[in-house]
Amino acid sequence: MDIRSRQYFGQFKQIMNDIRAQGIQVEVLFMDCRNEELLKRYKTTRRIHPLQGPDQKVARIEDALTMERSYLAPMREQADYVLDTSESNVWQSRDAVQTMFGGDNKPKMRVLVNSFGFSKGIPVDCDLVFDVRFLPNPHYVDELREHTGKEKIIQDYVMKDGSGEQFLNQLIGMLEFLVPLYEKEGKSQLIIGIGCTGGKHRSVTIATLLTDLLNEKGMRASCYHRDVVKA
Repeated sequence: MDIRSRQYFGQFKQIMNDIRAQGIQVEVLFMDCRNEELLKRYKTTRRIHPLQGPDQKVARIEDALTMERSYLAPMREQADYVLDTSESNVWQSRDAVQTMFGGDNKPKMRVLVNSFGFSKGIPVDCDLVFDVRFLPNPHYVDELREHTGKEKIIQDYVMKDGSGEQFLNQLIGMLEFLVPLYEKEGKSQLIIGIGCTGGKHRSVTIATLLTDLLNEKGMRASCYHRDVVKA
């Protein structure tokens, strides 16, 4: 369902209640995006907004987006998951959906560890955000600058003084405490943001190692590096 449906928006809550009353399990995923990114995408594809059709009195795409958000607000409020695609391409969005709804025998709570660079903005969908700019920075070492935190040579450098290991131990302890409590409250997805300056070295290292540790602890964790390619 999206704005092209032109109907059902006011009935959405009742429809969901009717479906669930029949014993059918249903979850709602709402895919969102910042207005400035939507404007960029419309310009790239050279398409007009559906609400700017010949039967509409909407001249500016900005006005169309505002109207669209008002129509879709009931859906967003009822959503079990909200996925912000502002910083994702179609393949990354697909991977995120597969991570959320892949379905296997692991615990219900899904943990997505998202590395990012503060210079490019904090991801809007993070539940928890941690700043790892206190760690040694490979950017200032010429022979390491072009590598990423996915590689062992960078991981060894970032973790060399022991503070990274201490941070991971503290963070794992906190998540072992928090995740069961989130699950108890019915939360089925936890997005953890790990940020450094550019999102290429330190945050990627910690996000990668944290994901491995979470899986070793029996949690369902996956990793997404938002800014590795951009950095």
